Amino acid sequence: MGNSLQNLVRAYQTGGGHLTNIQDMQYESFELTLLEQPENTYLLSAMTPKERDAVFNIAVFFNKEVSGLTLEKLRREQSLNKNFKALATFKTPDSDVVAILEGTKLPIYAFTYAIEMIQFYFENSTDNLDEDVLDHSIIARTHAQYFARTIADEARMNNNTFDGDVFESLVRHKKLASVTYFTDRADRQSALPAGMTRHDVYLI
Repeated sequence: MGNSLQNLVRAYQTGGGHLTNIQDMQYESFELTLLEQPENTYLLSAMTPKERDAVFNIAVFFNKEVSGLTLEKLRREQSLNKNFKALATFKTPDSDVVAILEGTKLPIYAFTYAIEMIQFYFENSTDNLDEDVLDHSIIARTHAQYFARTIADEARMNNNTFDGDVFESLVRHKKLASVTYFTDRADRQSALPAGMTRHDVYLI
């Protein structure tokens, strides 16, 4: 889900220049600032006060992106502003980069941070000397599971049916390859944090 918000902006914007360079925030983890009361949203409406306080005050979330959407630019672009509202931003002293966004007319949800990595990616502790960047705490995992459950519940309301043998179309979880990231630097070391240069690619 990491770059879903950026792709959404590009699809809806009527002009360019709405994404802001956030390279100084890349490969860092941040707390989130909640902008809306959960009861005023769809995506967060089932959250209990205890879940909300824990997720938005303690857990931190990993940003891989080099560009993002600020609140100012969301409000300025009419085609975005009338279709989407920001639910949370990254908690930084001098930034209002949107972290979670939802559609106001359609069930569309976008995230800037890598929510899937909370549960499904674990750094190599030998490379990073046990200095993990990702938050794998119970609170962070609860956060990821909450959104996964909510979006799955939304999908179950779909009334589409399929004719014939659908076995080949079923969702799988099959490992395809392992990828190691390098750069053009002379030392061939990746710009990714230590312990995160190798990723397994799955068909899901």
